[in-house]
Amino acid sequence: MILEPFSDDEKFTKKEREEISKNSQNVIEELGKISKDTDNSLTFEEFLEHVNINEEEYIKMIRSEFKKSE
Repeated sequence: MILEPFSDDEKFTKKEREEISKNSQNVIEELGKISKDTDNSLTFEEFLEHVNINEEEYIKMIRSEFKKSE
């Protein structure tokens, strides 16, 4: 799967932007904790469950961080 930035037509409500931001902060915090745990063997699905988001929300979060090419 190749992810691309959202187009100009894809707009988010304030609530959606807040949810994406909250998810992003949570994922970053958990990745920081996990990176220090040398015995960690979470699968991607287990990680998503651990941070309480689904794959669609995760992809939306990642795509929202991309910059558009000029």
